Amino acid sequence: MSKKSMAARRQMQTDRVNGRAGANRQANTRSRGRSYRRSDKAKRPWGLISGIVGVVAVFVVVIVVFEATITGGLKQDTTVRAAPASLVSSLVNLPLSTQLAVGGGTDANPPVNIPASYKAATLTSNGLPEIGYVGAEYCPYCALQRWSLIIGLSRFGTWSNLHLIRSSVYETGLASLPTFTFADGAKLSSPYVAFVARELQSNVSINHNGPPYATLQSLPPTLATAFTTIDTSVGYPFMDYGGKTTQVGSQALSSHVAALQGLNWTQVANDLRNPTSTVAQEVLGGANYATAATCMLTNDQPASACNSSVIQALIKKVESSK
Repeated sequence: MSKKSMAARRQMQTDRVNGRAGANRQANTRSRGRSYRRSDKAKRPWGLISGIVGVVAVFVVVIVVFEATITGGLKQDTTVRAAPASLVSSLVNLPLSTQLAVGGGTDANPPVNIPASYKAATLTSNGLPEIGYVGAEYCPYCALQRWSLIIGLSRFGTWSNLHLIRSSVYETGLASLPTFTFADGAKLSSPYVAFVARELQSNVSINHNGPPYATLQSLPPTLATAFTTIDTSVGYPFMDYGGKTTQVGSQALSSHVAALQGLNWTQVANDLRNPTSTVAQEVLGGANYATAATCMLTNDQPASACNSSVIQALIKKVESSK
């Protein structure tokens, strides 16, 4: 590749991250596929690696606000509302035995070591190792990933300001999935790690028929560099655990993500209490891998999160990845 071509490519990536070309990126997905990455089709840039009741509550979430004048009769739910405390409590207080019974579950794309050739920057924030997440509110694969992250990272701290959204209605078979957003002040208070999350696009379809979606947030410089150099497709979701391990693309096969379709938040939370359910196998498997990757940053602290034989086995799998 010529220096001119390389420079042009870097400029395109910079524009995408800063949001200046957000609409163009989504518009272009009509011909080259969505800008998220499916684990059953996507490959990591260095080659595909095979990876392997405490609280009972009833939640009623009624969505009443929709976009008006929608082309084709579809109605995208664009409501953003605070997550009920009872819902969050049910997730972070799931019995540990239920979570560990799943092990790695059906997670098809767990975190892997970042090759030395990528010269990954060590992500830190306020003196703590930083976990970076890049996603978009419309993205169905991000929708499932957030459930896993909220549960897995709750073992290291306390969540606040979580909000509920639905992913895009314009995804056949994966439409309007119940999820959360990290764009409205969501925070993980932890003495062990810092969590930095950005949703680059909202779930608001500019033309009311799918992509392009409205630009929402931009990336801090270090995470932007990691995103554009490790995730060369500049797609969603993307995870960077302290510059040590990464997850590029969806943790789940599309068939597993589809298990969320038609459910509300209450039903997902209830399914998580059954470790044999499709939802629990994927969400809790992803949560356990998120815990394992985080324990690698914290030197296995706290012991309550890291010392079980299940998490230690997943740590070994991540450490042995190439």
